[in-house]
Amino acid sequence: MSHRNVLQSPGVNMWTSVLHYVLAFSLLYYAVDGQFSFDAKLGKTASGTYVTHGIRTDSDGQNLQRIVETGSAMLVLAVLILRSALPVLSGVRKMWAFLLITIWTFASAAWSQNPVASLRNAAYLLFNVLLATYLVKRFSPMRQVQLLVFVGVVFTLSNLAIAVVLPRYGLSRNLLGAWSLEGICPHKNECAYMSLFLVSPLLFVKHIHGLSGGRRQIYLALVTIVVLLTRSRTGWLMALFLILFSIATRILRRFESKSSLSLLVAAIIPSAIGAYAVFQTLPKILTSLGKDSSLHGRFPIWVEVVMSIRKRPLTGYGFHGFWQGLRGESARIVASIPWDPNNAHNGFLEVWVELGAVAVVLTLWCIVKAVIDYGRCRGSCDREYVDWYLTIVLVTVFLNIDETELLGTINLGWTLFMMSCLNLALQSKKASASASGIAMGCRDKTLSLSTV
Repeated sequence: MSHRNVLQSPGVNMWTSVLHYVLAFSLLYYAVDGQFSFDAKLGKTASGTYVTHGIRTDSDGQNLQRIVETGSAMLVLAVLILRSALPVLSGVRKMWAFLLITIWTFASAAWSQNPVASLRNAAYLLFNVLLATYLVKRFSPMRQVQLLVFVGVVFTLSNLAIAVVLPRYGLSRNLLGAWSLEGICPHKNECAYMSLFLVSPLLFVKHIHGLSGGRRQIYLALVTIVVLLTRSRTGWLMALFLILFSIATRILRRFESKSSLSLLVAAIIPSAIGAYAVFQTLPKILTSLGKDSSLHGRFPIWVEVVMSIRKRPLTGYGFHGFWQGLRGESARIVASIPWDPNNAHNGFLEVWVELGAVAVVLTLWCIVKAVIDYGRCRGSCDREYVDWYLTIVLVTVFLNIDETELLGTINLGWTLFMMSCLNLALQSKKASASASGIAMGCRDKTLSLSTV
């Protein structure tokens, strides 16, 4: 599958094209959450089971490997960001809520159970904020889509290739002996939902340069195969959500801006009723999906995490400072849960237990602000992109019901969330200016790519 037109345009010099590809492969490292499967599974046997829990990626040797991988990816991204420092700084000012959250993560080191981890991950989070701002300010919406499509294709092909060539790392087997695809990711869920994140533009943007006709259908087919092979129920539900929401937005586009927004708001009531009905029948639904009624032990973890939150409701226990095994407050949870949890398995509870109600409120505000901005720019000529931005926001909320992807440090999912929020804010400002009689233009202006 050729991608010459995805990352390379007429008039772009060779050096710039090289930088585009380097940028894309650095983002691939963020797509696997900063840990490839061959980093996370060095203790696996050929049958797919682990030799011992003593073989971990945080051993001295593997820690050095992770440092090299992380340092290489971030060095490339840092150089690119610095080359566009002024636009990035200008855009960061519009990300004030994300900046406040980041400042709070740095401050949490003062009361953290692991101050070093808090400071290190706060720095990673700040870098992710700068990265998201850079991608929005440096590339037009179409260029952003093209870049993500390229990353998505490489990601999808890599997942399938490693499963075939190196099944020891690309496949995983549970206690019942069932195989699932993990590819280059450390877990099947990450493989599934990141594949869906990266393919999501195709469900909303009709024309993507360099990906038309058969190429588009082949890519969608490959992603479908990957998601099915992961056997990730979370991924399957996320795929269903993406499909239904893309259909809904296409229907709403047939109406005028105000009418479609009214319909969207009106849909909240039946959606709330439906959500309540689902909650009442949740055990049966989970059983039909092959899950136990406790979501594989998630409910007990949530109960224990809430008990810890009550002890420090405002400040939490420090960014990446709560889960310390048998040290600190997490020892109580580890002792009460029959397996060794290392996160809350709910993004909002994870933020609360680490950073307190302050960070939860700021995170919720980012979500609410994105929805408000979406409502303001429904009449934009970039409707396809606007719908896609909102989808990323809503999918992130959906995903964090039983995953912990909020405030991701080396995490492309959180990068996409921040990009969507900033894009919606810029589109909202553009729509407001147009309504005031300021000629902003609706044409998707492709930025000059003479430099990166």
